[in-house]
Parts: sequence; structure tokens; C-alpha cells
Amino acid sequence: VRFTPGTGTSARDQVRSEITGMTGVVAYADAQAVKRQFDSFLKLFWIFVGVMLALGAVLALTVIYVTMTVNVAERTSELATLSAAGVPLRRIAGILAVENLTATAIATPFGLLAGAGAAWASIQSFNSDMFSMELTLGWSSLLLAAVAVLGASLLSQIPAVRMVRSLDIARVVRERA
Repeated sequence: VRFTPGTGTSARDQVRSEITGMTGVVAYADAQAVKRQFDSFLKLFWIFVGVMLALGAVLALTVIYVTMTVNVAERTSELATLSAAGVPLRRIAGILAVENLTATAIATPFGLLAGAGAAWASIQSFNSDMFSMELTLGWSSLLLAAVAVLGASLLSQIPAVRMVRSLDIARVVRERA
């Protein structure tokens, strides 16, 4: 039985009751009802996926933030020397930003490849005799991931600039001597 597009649930239910009432009918399966049931079961799955994406984003932002902060902390004496030599704060922040964003841009393709490989291996672990799944990654997903990582890296420059701005040149010189 095929329904015209847009047929309501009540009409489907009426047809179902008429067909199942006929003698000789053993089973009746409504593809739309199966789809609705499947979608209701997938709600928990989509919530789980959303939580995983949110936690992954927080973890990625944290890792990038810590990396940028450690970079500035390890180079305190170099940055203080530049500042003492009269290099403007804006120039120092620009140097740091270019270095950090360049490192992020160079590492991003490797991270995308590693992530795609890990996703493929994860999907393959669910394959069995009963069903098989394939990983499908569009260019838009990869591009969005790359833009998100570069955006997080750019956002992480704000605390780095604050650390450079709050450098105590005298303390750094005393520690170095």
C-alpha cells in the first residue's frame, strides 16, 4: 500500500485497521510508523552525540588555551627582553600571535587526518555480521573543524596578550641574573 505524500496519521491508522481486519492478513508494517519509532529511539543517541561534541569542544579549547599560555610562560625572559629593548607591546603580541597561529595552521591538517582515522576505527569497531556502518566526512565538516580550531587558537591569544602586558621586567631581569 502506498500513501500519497502528506497523508495524515489518522488516515494511515484507519487503513491499518481495515487491512489487519481482512482475513489472511498476517502482518502489516507501516514504513512511516517504523521511521517515527526509530527516530524516537534515536533521540537519546543525538543527545549523547551533542554532549560528546560539546565536551570535545571544551577539551579542544582547553588544550589550545593551555598550549598558548605555556608558550608565553616559557618565553617570559625573551618577551621581557624585547619589552625592555623598547619593542612595543603590540609588536610582541603580533609576533606571538603569528607564531601560535602558524603552528596551529601547520598542525591542523595532521590533526584532521588523525581524527578521521580515529573516527573510522571507531565506526569499524561497531560493524558486525548484522549491520555495517561507513564513515562519511564531507569537506564542510573538515573545514568547519579547521575553522573552529583556528578560531580557538585566535581566542587563546587574548590571555597571552594579557600575560605579556603584565610582565614585570624588573623581576624577570633579577631572576635571570
